[in-house]
Amino acid sequence: MNKSQSKIVIYIAAISLASLIIFSLMNITFYKPTYDEKDVRIPKFDNFFELENFIMSKSNSRRYLYDIMPALDAGKTEQAELSSQITDYSSTNVQVGGIDESDLVKTDGQYIYFVNGSYIEIIKAYPIDELSHVSRINLSNFNVQGIYLDYDNNFLIAIISRYTYVILDYTVETTTVGDAESGESLKILPPDRIKPPISSILVFDIENHSYPVLYYNISFEGDVIQSRLYKNTLYINNVQNPYAYYESGEKVKLPIFWINNKMKFIDAHEIMYIPQVNDNYLLYNIVFAINLNDMSFSYQAVLIGSTGVLYMSYNNIYLAQTVYPKVYPVRRFAGEPLELINSDVVKSVILRFRVLGINISLEAVGMVEGVINSQFQLDEYRGFLRVSTYTWSWSGNRTEQYTNLYVLDENLTVIGNITKLGKSEMLYSTRFMGDYAYLVTFRIIDPFFVIDLTDPRNPYVIGELKIPGFSTYLHPVNNDLVLGLGYETNNETRITGLKISLFDISDPANPREIDKIILNRSEWVWSEALYNHKAVMVIQNKNIIGFSVVFYGVKLSNESHFESLYSYILVQIEETGLEIYKLLTVNQLQIKRGFGGSIRGIYIDSYLYIISNGGLLVYNLDTVEKILSL
Repeated sequence: MNKSQSKIVIYIAAISLASLIIFSLMNITFYKPTYDEKDVRIPKFDNFFELENFIMSKSNSRRYLYDIMPALDAGKTEQAELSSQITDYSSTNVQVGGIDESDLVKTDGQYIYFVNGSYIEIIKAYPIDELSHVSRINLSNFNVQGIYLDYDNNFLIAIISRYTYVILDYTVETTTVGDAESGESLKILPPDRIKPPISSILVFDIENHSYPVLYYNISFEGDVIQSRLYKNTLYINNVQNPYAYYESGEKVKLPIFWINNKMKFIDAHEIMYIPQVNDNYLLYNIVFAINLNDMSFSYQAVLIGSTGVLYMSYNNIYLAQTVYPKVYPVRRFAGEPLELINSDVVKSVILRFRVLGINISLEAVGMVEGVINSQFQLDEYRGFLRVSTYTWSWSGNRTEQYTNLYVLDENLTVIGNITKLGKSEMLYSTRFMGDYAYLVTFRIIDPFFVIDLTDPRNPYVIGELKIPGFSTYLHPVNNDLVLGLGYETNNETRITGLKISLFDISDPANPREIDKIILNRSEWVWSEALYNHKAVMVIQNKNIIGFSVVFYGVKLSNESHFESLYSYILVQIEETGLEIYKLLTVNQLQIKRGFGGSIRGIYIDSYLYIISNGGLLVYNLDTVEKILSL
């Protein structure tokens, strides 16, 4: 392992901190976002003029400029018959059981549906002797973010987007002044050449898999940030810019959406806001619910900054927004360079929406110190919300980093907390399991913290384990075991391989790493599963997990050159340890452009299917012998 690669952990930490600093530096010339935490009200605007005045006075910059474009056409034709028959097959690895999350690959036990760039491929997968490519849904010019299956209605739901932001033309008019030239200017394209981001929820009828029919289309300007599917109701978080650009300049506009190509506006009196907020840019955040049984829908819209994290429990949806601190330059003594001083630490605003079917209501807004950048940092349990955050601050050349854990009541008021855990370390992963939370921070060694949350008002660290390396994803196995995926490091924080750890948490005061597998057969090793839980396949009845692994810089025994080795690993989890069930080489599935760099595995009955846009391989799960390819 060369020196630059071996110090990758330090680089990752430096890059992460630098990114946070850059975001804060953006605020130097603007007001910082502010909230009065003691007096948070959630009123609605009375009319459009009140909305416009609020945006112009509270928002200190413009995020995007774009105009309006209609959505796709939709229709419904006749359906054909199809029967289903398999009960044991893959489901997406989700945070909350029963609440589905969109993914690149889904199966219903007979068919496999997977995203291939702007296409959705439909494969007849079971019975195995009928393996064939059945059809393709072409969504050219759009990016497919993810798909869902609604088994009750025979629907395939696709979330698609087209990210086309404003393009700026540079024009140079040269004026010679002595030896100098000047006159470079920036020109904004005219409105007819400005296209907005468009996101759509496309519902396809797949009773006849050979001829999927677009049954329903709900489209939005802006982005669909996150989504969930629970009891035949699809929930999405749509974010829209409040400005439109015209020849006369930019103007405040209302949020819009389309139902089967018919435009609808969300009126000003439907939009909530927090009077105490100032932000660098305000956005419409819309939580939209669609009943897939009858296509009825409802929504709640709130004007606030950008929300990037969504967590859903059986009763609530939570959105989290990062509020960066104000940063300003200070010269302590004459002649000395400026130092950057932050007047506050980074914070996160949390919104709680009560949901029951398509009924949605924003009921509470709260705030905690630190950043929430993963859905696993939030968890609802017995009426309380538990939240882990990562905090950073600096003054001059001094930096401070630490982790916090908060417990909030239904009003999102903090009732219990632990602060400044893992000083000088970054928070890499969080998992809440019942009365306990498990946190992994890292700088030189991996502190694995166990937090007792039995008394929500008095959380405390009950156990701690210090081992080399760190876990970026924690996966519950049962009440006594947690699996960790991450990297192994030596005492110099040099990464020595991808690590799969098994932690015994049966005694919360004494957590133990009872086994580990290190994959280090190349210069560098990476897996999507390290940062995307949906890339992990779980086979419950065999106690097996699977995920793809890429080894970079592998020297083949019969070759003189180095290349990447694409693999898929199956790991069996026992009470006493881990065992590599099989490490498969799947180089023939080498990633092509358009699949998001993913090799995914699913199972149906006793067969394992490994899929990418390079093809599909089928293995017998008992013998792990390859039997078919497509």
